[in-house]
Parts: sequence; structure tokens; C-alpha cells
Amino acid sequence: MSQPLVPPDAVEDVTQRWEDGTRQAAFYYLTGEKVGYRQWDEAGRLHMEYRLKNGALLEESFYIERREHGTARQYDWDGHLIGTYEMEHGTGADMNAERLSSPQKMWVRIRHLMREV
Repeated sequence: MSQPLVPPDAVEDVTQRWEDGTRQAAFYYLTGEKVGYRQWDEAGRLHMEYRLKNGALLEESFYIERREHGTARQYDWDGHLIGTYEMEHGTGADMNAERLSSPQKMWVRIRHLMREV
């Protein structure tokens, strides 16, 4: 089993809650430094978890009308570009270099924007 990305002794700061009051999103801090982020679905299951390194740009993307659009870039902990992907108004293949169990692990998420009615 891989180690959690957020240190177990980090202090949780819940920033968003679902309507029923359960956690939706939280940042984590150690000695005042932001070190992690977690997001949960409405059933309370962990949806995503990020480790944060102070001062390190890990991802940059752009949005038009709250939809990811254009070229997104992802960087390693040393600031080197490790990948890009294209989104068009919220639709595209999001290739994410998550450090889950090994530095080489990547996952691809195909996202397609459904039309709002």
C-alpha cells in the first residue's frame, strides 16, 4: 500500500462543505506551510488528493467561462515540464502525472462537457 500524499500529522482546514455539512474540500498545513489538498464526493469518499510543495508550480491551465480551455502544462517537483494536454471548452484528454505509487505512474481522464440545460 502506498503512503498517503498528505502527511498524517498535517492540520486540516476544510474550505468547502456539501449541503449536508460533510467535507467537500480541504487544505492541509504543517507548521503554517500548505502541504496538501483533498477533495471528497457527496458520499464522503476521497475523490482526489494532492501533495503540495511550497513554491513549486506543478500545473497550469486556463479557463474560459469556468471551462478548461487551451494547452495545460504539468511540471515535476523540480520545475521541469513533464507533459501537456489540450482542452477545448472543457472537452479533451487530461493526462495527469499523479505520484500515487511510483514517479512513472500516469493516468488519462477523458473529459467531455455535457451541454447545460
